[in-house]
Order: sequence, then structure tokens, then C-alpha cells
Amino acid sequence: MDTQNTPILTVSDELTRGLLLGGVVQAILQLNQAHDPKKYMLHPKLQKLIVQTFVENRLNYPFDKVLIKNFLDEGWIRAHSISEYINNDLIAKYF
Repeated sequence: MDTQNTPILTVSDELTRGLLLGGVVQAILQLNQAHDPKKYMLHPKLQKLIVQTFVENRLNYPFDKVLIKNFLDEGWIRAHSISEYINNDLIAKYF
């Protein structure tokens, strides 16, 4: 097997892919909800789940522990996002 062309994901790549997947999930779950075209934040529950899963599965990560702790707090996420929060009942129920 030729591994020369196989990309090695960095820690930040893994986290970015998780957040991107969270955005896709949220977009699909919000398809039937009418909203103005704006920038909406990735739901705090999804952000928390992604960061929590990331931390639980990595022994070493190059992120500040205080910042990681903040991203495990949904209230902190909402307060520090520059995008608009929109409630989603399905995300609230299942995540």
C-alpha cells in the first residue's frame, strides 16, 4: 500500500471536520424551519458534543485547557458567538 499520498490529519483538521459535520447535520435538521437568511451559529449543543468527543478521544491536544473548558459550556458558547442563536427542537431533544 502506498502511503505517500495519504494525508495525515492534524489535530485541528480533526476538530474542523467534526464542526463541519455538525453544521451539515444542523442544516439538514433546519430545512423545514423558515428563517431569514442570516448567519446562524452552530448550535451550542453540537459544538459541545463535538469538543467533548474530541477531548475524550485525544490524549494530547494543542489547545488551551481553559478554552476547551469554555467550549464545554453551552452558555459560554452562546455568549461568545458572533452569529445569531436559533433554537432547534430536534437538536435540543437528540443532542
